Amino acid sequence: EESALETVKLISEGKGTTIMKGLIDTSILLKAILKKEYGLRADRQLTHVSIMFKPNSDKYYLITDAGINIDPDLNQKKEIIKNAVELSHALGNNNPNVAILCAKEKVYDKMPATIHAQALHEMNKNGELTGCVVSGPLQIDNAVSIESAKIKGVTDPVAGNVDIMVVPSVDAGNILGKALKYLGGYQIAGVVMGPKVPMAMVSRADGEDEKIMSIALACALAANNQ
Repeated sequence: EESALETVKLISEGKGTTIMKGLIDTSILLKAILKKEYGLRADRQLTHVSIMFKPNSDKYYLITDAGINIDPDLNQKKEIIKNAVELSHALGNNNPNVAILCAKEKVYDKMPATIHAQALHEMNKNGELTGCVVSGPLQIDNAVSIESAKIKGVTDPVAGNVDIMVVPSVDAGNILGKALKYLGGYQIAGVVMGPKVPMAMVSRADGEDEKIMSIALACALAANNQ
């Protein structure tokens, strides 16, 4: 707790532009960041955004939220998308394709995630969500595979061309991210967005490459916000 408080104190004094989470519980660090006296709290939803990529590949995916929001409601998902789009813009993609991932590609009244997906798609169409193309509900195979989308008859600009994947819950995001890492050979890095400064956030089991990439993401956000 002492190191967390000292960190946010230094940031509030202008002696740093990003925060790096080390071997400390996320909740302890976030509690320090959100203390009003340090002025780092912003009127924004706190969200976690991961970047997933394979070494020697130019393609990457942003996945959100796999670290903070347990079971986000519709408005929280809207803010989750806004933060992920901001990161995408900071990385040079000014109009990312956003897929709202669900277990079905059609709206089903017994699956709230599909209803949220349709609502978020409509928000994008009517200008409430800008700087991106939002589609959903989409299953993950339709989101990442043009061939799968063709076979299933899914005609959508995001299908097979996704940049940002929005998961329905933290459980789904955690499982997806770790499956891609430990079974699929992807590297993963992440940041927390919402405070006035970005926070590089890694798992305690992550190695040097993941930590460096997380720092790079936080620095890209900090530079973009200057």
